Amino acid sequence: MFHVNRQVLSDPTHSHPDLPYTYYGIFDGHAGYGAALAASHQFHHILHEKLVDCLELLLPRDEDAANSNQDSSFPHPSHFQRRVSKDELIIGALESAFFNMDALIAQDRDRYRDAGGCTACVALFINGKLFVANAGDSRAVLSQRKSECIEKNNATTGAVTNADNGTGAQEVFAVPFS
Repeated sequence: MFHVNRQVLSDPTHSHPDLPYTYYGIFDGHAGYGAALAASHQFHHILHEKLVDCLELLLPRDEDAANSNQDSSFPHPSHFQRRVSKDELIIGALESAFFNMDALIAQDRDRYRDAGGCTACVALFINGKLFVANAGDSRAVLSQRKSECIEKNNATTGAVTNADNGTGAQEVFAVPFS
């Protein structure tokens, strides 16, 4: 099952620009299509909730404006020892969404006596970056088409490409996942 969703994270005070993102997901059912169907319908909602949870830290903020509106009983995240990057927040939102979806599939499995499961490969394009995550035995390979003019320049300078298959039209880079 394939799912594409375009969303916008909006600042509730409308004092900062919206943060659009695009989500792609591929889900492959094992022992039936039930889990893949559920994941294709629910995962993007869970991910959106996780991104909304850290919206205040993803949007650009004025340090003074953020400190003036804080609740005095709870310190603003900028006061913590370790700074968390936006990339780490997005990766955390993806990981958390996978854990929640896995818990929902487990509940459905118990409730409906469904023995199936699914693998998932999702891509999230946000803040000008592409984040790719997977569960199960699914993987992603990113590729980039090279233009002919770059290929000619590499041939004259003797540069070596990663995918020298005779055509020189495309390079394929394996994306390592930890």
